[in-house]
Amino acid sequence: MTIRKQTISGLLIILSLLMIGVSGCIWGQKAVVVGTGPTCEEALYTGLQGFSDDELALFLDSSLAEDRKSECWIPIMETSLNENREIPHRHLAEAVKTFNKRRYEALFHKAVYRYLAEVARGKADYRPEDRLLLEDYCRFVINNAGSAHDKNLGQAQVMCRKLDPGLYRQFFE
Repeated sequence: MTIRKQTISGLLIILSLLMIGVSGCIWGQKAVVVGTGPTCEEALYTGLQGFSDDELALFLDSSLAEDRKSECWIPIMETSLNENREIPHRHLAEAVKTFNKRRYEALFHKAVYRYLAEVARGKADYRPEDRLLLEDYCRFVINNAGSAHDKNLGQAQVMCRKLDPGLYRQFFE
């Protein structure tokens, strides 16, 4: 029995030393602090030129998720449209809905054009909802065109020709 007690005592001592050694290795490690990226406000303040299109997409995603559309999403989307930056299709769809007001008319035209251009390039499917958008947009542009050389009218005509020959004949022939 004493041999058994000695064996158990020896194993406990070895196990204790092993635990102390392992815990020393764990406690000896310094924690790595992962810095957070810039906030939307910081990005807007410093300018978006220093950010990649992927980073801008993350700002757009997070601002919608955090319900910060007016203070973050709209200014980033406005800059992205004006600078012709790459914009995820889902955000272009949101821009069409958001900028569909007189207050944002110039951005509305850019958003619709970019959205439909992606569909025309095959980056997204041409769905029945897109046909309705194109039809409504053509009506809107035709009714508001200052002349036959109106830029928005020309863009609507090109999109209509590419996406829907039937609508093109209806509106432009």
